[in-house]
Amino acid sequence: MKKTVIRIFYIVIVLLLAADSLIYYVKKDFSRDKFFSLSDVTLNLLSAVDDKVQITYYVSDALKTMYPAVKDISEFLTSYSKASKNVYLLVQDPAKTNTESILTTLGIYPQQIQKTEKNKTSFCDVFSAIVLEYRGKIEVIPFVLSTESLEYDIDSRLKYMITEIPRRAALLCANGLSLETDYRYLIPWLESSGFICTQVTASDLPEMSAQIPLVIIGASLLTANDVANIETFVMNGGNAAFCVSSNNADIYADWSVKPEKNRKLHDLLDFWGIRIRPELLLDAANYRIRMQSPLQNNQVHNEYVDYPFWIVTSPAGVKTAHPAAVAYSGLEVYWSSPLELFSSETADVFPLVTSSSDAWLSKETKDGYDTNPFTAHIADEATKGVYPIAAVLQGKVSGFYTTGKSSDVRLFVSGDQYMLSNMIEYTNSPHNLDFFTNVMLWLSEEDSLLSIRKNGTQSNQLAKVAGEEHFAMLKKQTVTVCFVLLPLLVAAICVVTILLRRRFNNE
Repeated sequence: MKKTVIRIFYIVIVLLLAADSLIYYVKKDFSRDKFFSLSDVTLNLLSAVDDKVQITYYVSDALKTMYPAVKDISEFLTSYSKASKNVYLLVQDPAKTNTESILTTLGIYPQQIQKTEKNKTSFCDVFSAIVLEYRGKIEVIPFVLSTESLEYDIDSRLKYMITEIPRRAALLCANGLSLETDYRYLIPWLESSGFICTQVTASDLPEMSAQIPLVIIGASLLTANDVANIETFVMNGGNAAFCVSSNNADIYADWSVKPEKNRKLHDLLDFWGIRIRPELLLDAANYRIRMQSPLQNNQVHNEYVDYPFWIVTSPAGVKTAHPAAVAYSGLEVYWSSPLELFSSETADVFPLVTSSSDAWLSKETKDGYDTNPFTAHIADEATKGVYPIAAVLQGKVSGFYTTGKSSDVRLFVSGDQYMLSNMIEYTNSPHNLDFFTNVMLWLSEEDSLLSIRKNGTQSNQLAKVAGEEHFAMLKKQTVTVCFVLLPLLVAAICVVTILLRRRFNNE
């Protein structure tokens, strides 16, 4: 009996040591919300898989050395493959398997990563791509460096491969600018999230499927007939996003702003409960821009200016409970018009993004708007307050040009027609496009996929932690667990083992 007890304790010790080694890897999610576990959305999706799903992770060994965070990707993919007997995972280095040419045919190309060795800096080409194969169909994630939104990225592609129902979006640019040049990032960004984008005209809308969400940017070129076609689309049950301003800015010259005289679309949105006010919105929470002012002798002076017409929103001004605001990472707006909202008996209208409490209004004068960055823009205390920047409507809307009511629809309205334009280059704001991708998923009624965008597993490596206080706290916890609790546990087991052995020997 006593030998059996001693053997059990020895086995427990060996298992504990093995669990903390490279021989056996065990991962347990102790987070309250199971943040590091696969979601029910994924598990339900995998339950619908009735054939082999091959996941191949092509990762360069050199990248593993330079960027240890890719280990999180391998671990996540391992968990994903273990969730279904039909999912198989293969991890391989393209250089060792001579598969670079195959990856090129799939649109996967190596990325250059900077490395430093012996005080010398150089660049090397590395791969970190995921390829999904299911019933002869192939989907790829060309480059990934973290598990942030990885569950969503894989699920959205696998869902399309299983259902064969494409995710579509129709885009109508009606302010005289071009989607190809002035909004050049928008379509590629949506396509990277699985949307098939089509440019349309207002005359296409009466015949367009209401299952395809519509994006309308600007309004200056829309006729009354065009607006009636937009209404017809919505009345037929179509969901739509409107990025419409009450003013037009000269974004490529002096940034002068003039009022938009064509308000036909504005009147329709106002009738539905979302009024785009004619003023310009300014905010103390704004973007600091670098401007060059001329001096004598052909010299220039660099000056940093807080530009209140470029508003920087914060999580505090976002309705984070709304599906379109999940994983919110920021939104900048440019010469935005404030909104005024009115709910009805059949439709709920509420702000999705608001300004800070230090925002104010600039009204047009006989000389127009003064948007000069070098002007000292003093806050107007009489209009100071919180203003909606973007809003959503959900419910039934009434016809403005026709009679009757629509079925339940979803509408998104922003008072800024430039938030998706190339202006994001000035403020380094690709998160504008991330936010709008959420909006498009909401309009596509893919709330289940939206719910897992926030499940981007953050790296648990100390080297990836931002913030000195957070780093210090996690460092203290790590040291306590690794160098205090675990050694004490092992020591306690050893002491108990010795005491048991002495007891049995005395007997």
